[in-house]
Amino acid sequence: ASPQGTGREALIQALQADNVISITKLPDANSPGIPAPAEVSPAQVSFNDVVVDPDRAIRRILLMGKTTTPEGPTVLFSLSLTLALRYLAQQDIHPTAHAENPAYMQLGPTPFVPLRGDSGGYAQADAAGYQVMLDYRRSVLPTPQVSLLEVLSGEVDPALVRGKVVLIGITAPSFKDMFYTPFTGAGQSVTHQMPGVVIHAQMVSQILDAATGTRSLLHPTTPPEEIAWMLLWAMLGGALAWRLRHPVNFTLGQVALLLCVAGAAYSLFLQGLWVPIAAPIVATVGTGSVVLAYQAQQLSRQRQMMLTLLGQTASPEIAAALWENRDRLLKSGKLPGQNTVATMLFTDIRGFSTLAEVTPPEELLEWLNEYLEAMTDAIQEHHGIVNKFTGDGLLAAFGVPIARTTSEAIAQDAIAAVRCGLSMSQRLARLNAQRQSRNLPKLEMRVGFSPERWWWVA
Repeated sequence: ASPQGTGREALIQALQADNVISITKLPDANSPGIPAPAEVSPAQVSFNDVVVDPDRAIRRILLMGKTTTPEGPTVLFSLSLTLALRYLAQQDIHPTAHAENPAYMQLGPTPFVPLRGDSGGYAQADAAGYQVMLDYRRSVLPTPQVSLLEVLSGEVDPALVRGKVVLIGITAPSFKDMFYTPFTGAGQSVTHQMPGVVIHAQMVSQILDAATGTRSLLHPTTPPEEIAWMLLWAMLGGALAWRLRHPVNFTLGQVALLLCVAGAAYSLFLQGLWVPIAAPIVATVGTGSVVLAYQAQQLSRQRQMMLTLLGQTASPEIAAALWENRDRLLKSGKLPGQNTVATMLFTDIRGFSTLAEVTPPEELLEWLNEYLEAMTDAIQEHHGIVNKFTGDGLLAAFGVPIARTTSEAIAQDAIAAVRCGLSMSQRLARLNAQRQSRNLPKLEMRVGFSPERWWWVA
């Protein structure tokens, strides 16, 4: 392309000035490209192509790109990089090879590490050319802006542009040189877009700040860093779930931890490191859920173990009390001893030795089991616990393992023991009725009570 019409010679002369950079558009799959004016030296030509993300926003700077010239393939610098290098050369800052990786360009104290195909959120993305992340300034307009009319009318102070990088472009929406950016949001109107010339100003500003050490570049994490980042939050999520077993506490803890993930990610972003957020959140929630599921399984096994320890000798209320103290019980296999007042109930069968001598062993065991089962049911029904069996007798306690601290509670235990004894008498009467129908001798039971202070060990 070459300027045409009136003023052509003056324009060409202006474009050939040493401090003027013309632009070209690189060819791609959809376009053959747009060359710079033929009269301009190749040393004063840079491309103005931008890399657009899938959501149509611009978050990357294409610093270098390959193109084909009559002399063959060549590497061309972007407009933003060329302008920045021209300005930095006045401060004796020139591009050098990075000491650790000569393939990386370094300006001043900052290495410009290019994006790779596995870089952070750009994994599997097109990382062709030399691309770095674009870190926008907080302001939409990174520099002062004047109109062409103001320049032509002499309203612009020359000091405003003297010694500065000046970009000339069109900001009118009708020119169709508008782009979405993270700064402008996701609106669909042109008011939510940024002119291309302003985006190039953002790019120049970032390169200059990085080269002078004013602002660090934004780097995505590498795959090993991402793995370490996710493992860190996964372990924290698991540890939190292990400590906060109650569902409400766990939920509140998880919310707090997820806020920490977001806060840490934002803090690192301000320091120039772009870390993933979704992956550690999933890892945190997933690990916490796995730990909770494991704890639920362990709790179920512990409950089964508790029931095995209790057997059939305690009422549901007593079992619940023991379950509440399961941590101490499962740690040592028994509850710690306690000095408490309890009412003990003693029973045995009158004349059991004589009956045992004249009764066949099989028959003796059968009716003895029936008798003890009926008496045990009575004890559990009245919230007692069987302490031990003594052949035909048994010893039951009322007031354990939950220590009684008031006289009213102690009295209620004694009343429960007496009522249990009366219930035993009634059950024995029913057993004797069954025995008489089978021509078996009548059983007589003796019951005793002893409300005393005991040292109780479960």
